Amino acid sequence: MPKKRLQTIKFPTELVFNTLLGFYISQLKERNTYLVATNSPTRVLKNDLPKLRIDQRKLATHKKEGVQRFSFCKKTAKNHVKRLREAKVLINYTYVNQNKPISVNFNPEIVAILDGKPPKRQLTESQFFNYNGWKILHDNSDNNKVLKRNKKKDFLIFHKENECGLMQQQNVSLAESYKTTIRISNAKQTSPRENVATIRKILPDFLKTGAKSNGTNNTVTVNFLAKLMEEKTLAQELSAGKYDNHKGLSYHYLQKVIQYANVTTEEFRSVLIQDFVKSSAKIWKNHQSVHVGSWKNAINNLNQTLFKGITQKEGLLKKLKEYRWKLDFARKWFLKSKIPALYPSLYFDVHRKASNGIGFYGLHSIWKSHLKHQQNRIEKQKESQQQESARKRKAKMKQRFENTIKAYEKGKYTTAQVYNYVRNNLPQSYVSELTKRIEEIKKTA
Repeated sequence: MPKKRLQTIKFPTELVFNTLLGFYISQLKERNTYLVATNSPTRVLKNDLPKLRIDQRKLATHKKEGVQRFSFCKKTAKNHVKRLREAKVLINYTYVNQNKPISVNFNPEIVAILDGKPPKRQLTESQFFNYNGWKILHDNSDNNKVLKRNKKKDFLIFHKENECGLMQQQNVSLAESYKTTIRISNAKQTSPRENVATIRKILPDFLKTGAKSNGTNNTVTVNFLAKLMEEKTLAQELSAGKYDNHKGLSYHYLQKVIQYANVTTEEFRSVLIQDFVKSSAKIWKNHQSVHVGSWKNAINNLNQTLFKGITQKEGLLKKLKEYRWKLDFARKWFLKSKIPALYPSLYFDVHRKASNGIGFYGLHSIWKSHLKHQQNRIEKQKESQQQESARKRKAKMKQRFENTIKAYEKGKYTTAQVYNYVRNNLPQSYVSELTKRIEEIKKTA
């Protein structure tokens, strides 16, 4: 195992360390202000100093005199703190969760409380030096010699076996003599396209015999492709009103076809187009009858324009949801306005993109408005949920604060314990509120 390289403290990490010292001074001032206001002592033992609370986000966005101190993100700030911990500059690391700041202590050999007393001067010769970073490396020269001798011995044994003809007698190739080597097969492998082509040749026999005993894959494929109809027959049935109450193929079934059926994207698209045409028959349910030629022309137009440019089955399924919504919107609009719809060959004309053309492709702007309305509704619901969560959280924090004050009045906690609990578990606004409440309690006592 290679030895770990000894890292040194770089200049950016030193700047972070200086900023952390400033944070620590501010936290000590805040603590002492509270203790003085409550007539409590501020003294602590030399080796029992309060921990430094580090919020990496505040460290990354820290500003000095209105100018941002650092130009890095929260992740980089976390890495700098981690580097200081690895160098033993910060010790006694404590992590609660991602919503709470971490707590650390400064190394007492680096940061110490002087209590107003200047340090003793020391000469260079008598300064204490203690470094624990050295590592004792073992001499591996003997092991290397043994390894070299073993390699030479194996090489001689291999050639000796080869000279005796053992490998020729067993008829083993050089690649097969190694356990981790896989022999390359010369057998011809069929491509996925060839497999699909083979299935296409078998499908007519499946349709004639109705065989369903070859697994779920073949059954789903045969049943799905059986939904394809001749365009002329489909136009005649549409003209006869056979699909006036047609319910389109369910999305669950289509998703199952995507996962298990062995169909191409073109075949999947053809079935979706015919199912879409059947679903559109509801628009002309209460109108005058539509002749076969109009339906046939509409089918020809949709075969060329519908789902154009989509090469994935998942994309076709997603687009189908949009087209079905447009059909349902058009059906309701025609019923409400009592305006007769155009013939299918005109209604599905790709050139009728204007809103006053009353064509299918003119509904794109309405679809965009629908998506925007849905997005706004989702954002409002999310905002409402966030506000409700904030109200509950605020009420919960207030209740915890009141319970802490009651426990203090009963003598269960000291002033320092109450302060530490409120500072670590409640928002910052409750720290100033705590000082006022404790002063009121002491006046009434």
